[in-house]
Amino acid sequence: MTNPIFPGLAANSAQSQPVARSFRKKVSSLWSKIIGKDATAMVPQASGHGISMRDTANSYHLLVARLIPHLQSPNLEVKRSATRTLLNLALHQDNQVALRKTRRLMARLITNLQSSDVEVKRSSTQALLNLALHQDNQVALRKTKKLVAALITNLQSSDVKVQRYATVVLSNLATHQDNQVALRETHGLVAALIANLQSTSDVLVQQYATMMLSNLAAHQDNQVALRKTHGL
Repeated sequence: MTNPIFPGLAANSAQSQPVARSFRKKVSSLWSKIIGKDATAMVPQASGHGISMRDTANSYHLLVARLIPHLQSPNLEVKRSATRTLLNLALHQDNQVALRKTRRLMARLITNLQSSDVEVKRSSTQALLNLALHQDNQVALRKTKKLVAALITNLQSSDVKVQRYATVVLSNLATHQDNQVALRETHGLVAALIANLQSTSDVLVQQYATMMLSNLAAHQDNQVALRKTHGL
C-alpha cells in the first residue's frame, strides 16, 4: 500500500481563504499590466479549492498563454508573481491535466526549478506538487524530460523547504504503480533520499523521504533491489 497523496498547496496556504481574496487583487493588478484593460474580467476566481477558470475556457487559455513568458521575466517580482499564479491554478483539479499538457509552460517551470531565487524555486516545486496530485498526470510527469533530474537535484537544495517540496512531488509520483520501478532505477534518486535521511536534521524531510521509499517498496519488483541498496 502506498502512502496517501499530500493535499495540494496554495500560495500562502496557511491562510488559504483570506489570502486567496488578497491574492486575486494582486493577480488582477499584474494581469492589468500584462493583458491590458480587460484583464479584470479574466482573472482566475479564487476559492478554498484553488483557482478555477472552468466556466471561462477562452479566458483561461489566453491567461495561460500570456503567463508563460513571464515565468522567465527579467523582472524578479513579475517572475515570482507569475510562478505563484501557476501554483494556484495548478491547485484546482479541473486545471491540472490541461496545464501539464502545455509544453512551453512545463519547460519553463522545469527551468525555474533551477532558479537562483529561492522563492521562484519553491513556488515552481509546489506547482509541480499540485500537478502531481492528478493520477492522469503522474506517469506523464515522470516521463517529462529533465523533470525528475531537476527534482533529484533539489533534494539536495540548501533550502529545506525546497527539499521538502521536491521529496513530496517524487513521493506523489511514486504512488502510481507504473512509476515505482522506473523511479527506483533512476540514477541518483534513491542515493539522494538516503543521503537526506543520514544528513538532515529536518523531521519533515526525513518523514517525506521515508514515505517515498515506502511507496517504492510497495512494488514487488523493487523490494529485493532496495534491500541490497548500499546505505539503506
